[in-house]
Amino acid sequence: MRIELLLAFALIAVPADFVMAQIDEPLKRHAACDFDGFLESVKQVHAIRKERLLSARQFAEFSKERNTIILDARGESDFVVLHVKGSKNLPYTSFGLKSLRELIPDTETRILLYCRNNLANLSVENFLPFIEKSPAGGLNIPTAVTLYSYGYKNVWELDEIVDPNNCPIEFVRQSSKN
Repeated sequence: MRIELLLAFALIAVPADFVMAQIDEPLKRHAACDFDGFLESVKQVHAIRKERLLSARQFAEFSKERNTIILDARGESDFVVLHVKGSKNLPYTSFGLKSLRELIPDTETRILLYCRNNLANLSVENFLPFIEKSPAGGLNIPTAVTLYSYGYKNVWELDEIVDPNNCPIEFVRQSSKN
């Protein structure tokens, strides 16, 4: 009974905003997902993204430079069928501190991104099945934001739709029937 009285007194004597702040604070520090942190990363990426969009020719040139990695964040099965020559595959759903640091130990490394939205003419036989996606749902955007939140600030994106059969970027293909 004493505890209930003390709690009732505390709730009356202490402003509600203070009590809620005390409850919310541990949740913010220990939450599995930080939406505010994600939004902050989105704002920071948005501020620099327009300067980091590459033509196919620029992408091909950058890919040959030192301290550069081409990251393919699509699923492994799509990567096996068709990918940019020399790219590394780490599916977006496998991103984590350990997996990213193993693949890209230096956060200053230039990272070049492309996704399925950048690839034209893929619905033909022996390529990937056609999956219609919204431009706003392209994997480049969340991938860039997530990389930024892990400390990778040197992220660049392919900005155009390319035909893997006719562009300056070299692709590696394997029949999807194999």
